[in-house]
Amino acid sequence: TYSRMQAEEKMFIGGLSWDTSKKDLTDYLSKFGEVLDCTIKTDPMTGRSRGFGFVLFRDAESVDKVLELKEHKLDGKLIDPKRAKAMKGKEPPKKVFVGGLSPDTSEEQIREYFGAYPTRE
Repeated sequence: TYSRMQAEEKMFIGGLSWDTSKKDLTDYLSKFGEVLDCTIKTDPMTGRSRGFGFVLFRDAESVDKVLELKEHKLDGKLIDPKRAKAMKGKEPPKKVFVGGLSPDTSEEQIREYFGAYPTRE
């Protein structure tokens, strides 16, 4: 994970081909500046790319250089690099997605289960 101090040097990269590797992405973005770290997010069950990742540059100027170029193509796909959003000063999310429930699970059962956890309001 990246610290908040590194938020200016971090980019979100969307629209990746399923075949794009960490090395492919690092090699492509290295022409804009030194890449310190690169991750491609994968599905924990299949190990397959989820089509997005994050890149950390040494310098914030590298992020600016990436954003100056209007179109980026990698592995035959138009990719979508954006400045990563920092969580500084933001409230933590107040919602959580709960999936995989049985269709006959009632709202009351869910409230009862999660009622054991403190709320922040």
